[in-house]
Amino acid sequence: MDEENLSENQKEKNIQEIEILQNFSLENLNNILDLEKKCFPPEWQYPDGEEYYTEILKDKENISIFLKENKALIEDIRHVKSA
Repeated sequence: MDEENLSENQKEKNIQEIEILQNFSLENLNNILDLEKKCFPPEWQYPDGEEYYTEILKDKENISIFLKENKALIEDIRHVKSA
């Protein structure tokens, strides 16, 4: 739904949406890295986070789902194929 088509009441609410990622993008990678920094102390973050998440997002056998609120990423869910 276009933002301009929302009523004033709907614009004031937190709008949540689910996005299933189809392709790798730097924007999605940066969103995940930013979310990780906001949610976890440095010692809990992947030391090679950029490399790790790039590999996960580029693998077509993995499923990556974003939960967004007002277009901002608030949670990411990944189903990673088993070895």
